[in-house]
Formats: sequence, C-alpha cells, structure tokens
Amino acid sequence: MTMRWTCVVSMVSMVGCVSPQPRDDGGADSSESGSLDDTGSAADTSDDGDDTEGHADGPRKVDVLFVIDDSATMGAAQGNIARAAGPFADALAEEGFDLRIAVTTTDNGNPWCGISTQRAGQLEVSSCRERLADFSAQLLDPAIDATGSCTSNCELDDIPLVATTTAQDPNAVVRPWIESGPAGTNLGDVDLSAAVRCALPPGVVGCGFEQPLESMRRSLELSATAGAPEHGFVRDDAHLVVVIVSDETDCSYADERIFLPEDDGGSRVYWSDPEASAPTSAVCWNAGVTCSGGPGVYEHCRASDRDLAGQIDVDAPSAVLHPLARYADVLAALHEQKQATSGASVMLFGIAGVPADYPEVPLQYADAIDPMVQSDFGVAPSCIGEGTAGIPPVRLLGLTDALAGPTALHSICTTDQAPAMNAIVAALLSEVGE
Repeated sequence: MTMRWTCVVSMVSMVGCVSPQPRDDGGADSSESGSLDDTGSAADTSDDGDDTEGHADGPRKVDVLFVIDDSATMGAAQGNIARAAGPFADALAEEGFDLRIAVTTTDNGNPWCGISTQRAGQLEVSSCRERLADFSAQLLDPAIDATGSCTSNCELDDIPLVATTTAQDPNAVVRPWIESGPAGTNLGDVDLSAAVRCALPPGVVGCGFEQPLESMRRSLELSATAGAPEHGFVRDDAHLVVVIVSDETDCSYADERIFLPEDDGGSRVYWSDPEASAPTSAVCWNAGVTCSGGPGVYEHCRASDRDLAGQIDVDAPSAVLHPLARYADVLAALHEQKQATSGASVMLFGIAGVPADYPEVPLQYADAIDPMVQSDFGVAPSCIGEGTAGIPPVRLLGLTDALAGPTALHSICTTDQAPAMNAIVAALLSEVGE
C-alpha cells in the first residue's frame, strides 16, 4: 500500500491529517502498561493524616488528569484551556486542596500515524516553550503555526521539578506531575499558575484519530503500575477529576482493520470514500455512532458497538471501537472504592463539541452542508467558535451518562474557558460539603 500525506482543510480551518508511514510495531497493548487491580483501584495507600476532618462528604485532596487533544485542529483550543487552567489551579490551592495536576494527550497511535508523538497515557511535565516544534505543522496545506497557543500563555523556558515521595515510594524522585499542598509545591521557586499554563498545551502534531478514553484508561493503569514514572499519581484518599479536551469524537479502537484497505487485511466499510487511498476522521464517527431519523437532520445519535462488517449493537468482543463499558467499569470501580474508604469521588468533565449554552441548548445532529466536511468527519460540527469547531462528542457523552460521580460537558468552541474551570472547582467544593 502506498502511504502519503492526506490532509484536508475545512470547517473553520479544521485540518484532518494522517502521516505518511504506517506503524509496523503492532500498537502498544494496554497490558504492557500494567493494569488496575481487581477493584479498579489505582492501588495507592492513603497518606498520613485525616483528610476528612471538618468536611462532610470527602477529603480535601484532588488529583486532576487533563487528557488534551494534540491534533492539528487544536491550537486555539489549547491556548484557551491553558489560559484558564492557571487560575483554576490557584483557586484549588486557595481553597486548601492538596493538589496534583497531570497532563497526557489523546495520541495512542494508529496505523497511519506512526509512533513519534504517541503518548499512550504517559504523563509529562515540561514547558511548552521547550517543545515549540510541536506547535508547527509545516507539511500541512496550508501550514499550521500554533506557537501562540503556547507563547501567549507561558513565560517559563522550563519547569524545574523538585523530587518528592509518594505513599508507595519513600524515595524522593522527580514525578511527572505538578503538586501543591500544605507542605508547598514541587516547583521550587516557580509559580503554580505559571507552571500549569506552560505544562498544559501539548502541541498540534499528534495523531488525528484521537483516543481520549483509551488515553485516560492507560494513564490510570500506569498510576497503578509499580516501576512506572506515573506510579502513585492517583491517591486512594483523593478525589479524581478527569478533564478531557477534544474537538472530535472519541476513536479508541479495538480493531485497526477499520483504517486499512483490503490489500492490507482491512475493510473500508466505515470510510467516507471507499475508493480513497486513506481514511478520514469520519471512520471514528461511522464506526461508533448510530443515528435515528435523517438523512439531513437526525432526531438523535448514540454510541453503539459495531463490527467489522458494519453491523450495529454487536457483542463487545466483536466491536471495532472499544465499548464504553471498558471505561465506565474502571471509573465506577474507582468511585466505589474511594467512596467506601475516604468519601472521595471520581468526576469526569469534557471540554468538547457541545453548544456554548449546553445543556440548555441541546446537541443537534446533522449532515454537513459542505461535502468535504461530511467526508472528513462524517457529521456537521455541533459548535463553531473563533478558530475552533467541535464534532458532537457522542461517546464521551455516553460515558458521562453511565457514571455515578459528578460529570459535565462544556463547549470547546468558547474562547473563555474560565466558566468551565470554575464549574469544576464548584463541583469539588460541593463534594467536600461547601
């Protein structure tokens, strides 16, 4: 099969792109990253001290995991999130939370994307100014320069981390997360807000077949894996807040054949154009969503498990995208364990393709008027903002509906993300009884 750059520009300069070489390593299996224990817990032991004293519903500790889309369309959105995340961190610190913040990306690789940017749930703390090449995609047509999403929010050339211990590891080593609590921070003389603003933007050269749900799961597995740098990030006696930031629908796939032509053992069933030499992001929508009504405007769309032949609502082992239960079960088990042992909660928030006034303004599902947009994404955007447009996050929405802890979706098309960050702070304060 001949591989080449396949890039399309549409939907308010949204760019979908796949890389020129197929990956030949077979992909990283989640078993290589370790696994959760039988309860789904990250297997951390509580730190010393009674964290629930004086608080009715839970401890005043919180572990925040940002899963941020690092594909080519995300420059503006990353800048908006980074700008709001600094005050968000300060607000949690001022409220007395013992805080950890970590960042991973939506890139878990793909047969078309190679492995050069694949994070696969690994956590990283570094200044985006150290990674400015990741904000420039010069091979696209037109070329993308998103360096401003870093430099307009970040003034630190690096983020010097101080070695710390965890409940599992008494040895002081540098951890891939930011800490702030009663004992201080792991940032030395660096300001907390400044560090968070610099650490959050991952760049725009990641895989365009985004897998935020799988990235989240792998990060939690790594936190439970002895010997991994991420080990111990999730504490048993802390609230876990997951914030997924993406402008497309989740594409956490179980069967890579949906991206490959028949000559390579694949199937073009979910491709927009069965005669094309490469798939577009529409595969992710077509393989994981079922809509009623239409065509044109649809009454409703929902996540569904489909098989390689295109059948709908198949059993889990036949599904080409990982069923939502894979992720709901992990988060639900963590939530139940935390509630039983410390009163802590698991919370899931999305900054995604919903209207600015969602849920007061409901999601609308429709085919795109522009044929190229329809070909690229399989559906019309559900919100359009300044430099940003969002595809309906149907799988993420389905996951939030399945969870018992606090959940909410906010619009990625909103330039000012402070209200979304403030809502997360408010949800945490509610959990501790304020």
